[in-house]
Amino acid sequence: MTDTPETAEWEPEEDTSDTVTSEVTSEKETVPSPVNPPMPGMKWDSDANKWIAVEPRNREQRYRQQLRATEAERDQLRERLERRDKADIERMIAGKMIDPADLWAGGITLADVLDPDTGEISPQLVDEAVGRTVKQHPHWRYSAAAPASQVTSQHGGVTAEEPPTWQQLFQASTRPK
Repeated sequence: MTDTPETAEWEPEEDTSDTVTSEVTSEKETVPSPVNPPMPGMKWDSDANKWIAVEPRNREQRYRQQLRATEAERDQLRERLERRDKADIERMIAGKMIDPADLWAGGITLADVLDPDTGEISPQLVDEAVGRTVKQHPHWRYSAAAPASQVTSQHGGVTAEEPPTWQQLFQASTRPK
C-alpha cells in the first residue's frame, strides 16, 4: 500500500480489494465502504464517500475543543443569569415606573445596580438608578390612579359650582368685550 498523508479527509484509492460493498437504501447505487480506517479516530462518511476525522488526533486539539465548549457554556450561563437579574430588578421597580423595562432604555446597565463587593442586586442602587431615570424622563414615572370616589361621583369629586349650561356659554360668547 502507499503511504497516505495525515489529513482530516482521505479518499480511498480505486483498488477495492480491502473494501466491502454495502447497499444503500436510497436511490444511489451501491457504495463501497472500506473496512479499516486509514488512521484511528476516523469514520466512513457514506454520503461523501470518504473518511472523516471525528476526534482530535492530539491532546492539544482535545483541550482546545474542551475549552471552546466550556467557554460557550459559560457564555450561555452568563446570559441566562443576566436575564434573571434584569427580570428581578424589573419586578422590584414595577410600582415606580410605568414600564420597568424602560430602566434599561434610560441608559442604566446591570452593572450599575449590582453591589460591587458581592455581585448581588443592591436595592439602594436600584432606587438610585430609578430616581436618575425618572428625573431624566418624568413621563416614565408610575402615578397611581385617582381614587374611586373622584371617578364615580356625579362631578368627578369636584364639589364646586354647577357647570354652565349651553345657553350661558352662548350668551357669554356673544357679549361684546
